[in-house]
Amino acid sequence: HITSDLNSVTSSVSGLGLSPSTPQSDPETAFRNALLKQRQTDMGNFPERLHKLLEDADTDSGFSNTVSFLEHGRAFRIHDLRTFTSKIMPLYFQTSKWASMQRQLNLYGFLRIARGTYYHEKFLRGKS
Repeated sequence: HITSDLNSVTSSVSGLGLSPSTPQSDPETAFRNALLKQRQTDMGNFPERLHKLLEDADTDSGFSNTVSFLEHGRAFRIHDLRTFTSKIMPLYFQTSKWASMQRQLNLYGFLRIARGTYYHEKFLRGKS
């Protein structure tokens, strides 16, 4: 009886494309991933996402020490590249590869004015 029930469950799981021996992510991780995907979809194009990231950094989100607008609000600086690419980029973009970020910055006409500091004449704090 138990064996036939186990075989029934195993075949049901297999039919769903799931393996009973493969550990599934816990509900918290699944929820976080779904939330991140929705957040990335809702934010729009690259400049909009970047602006949202920098606005969030200005608030109490705790990562202004990693990336922030400069005091005048006409440029931004990445203070800690390692933390930026591993922790912050995946929250706003679909990648954590710095080369992809550089490509997008170049594509949208941002200029690197100093190490880790980028400027665009129309990219201003408070004006999305």
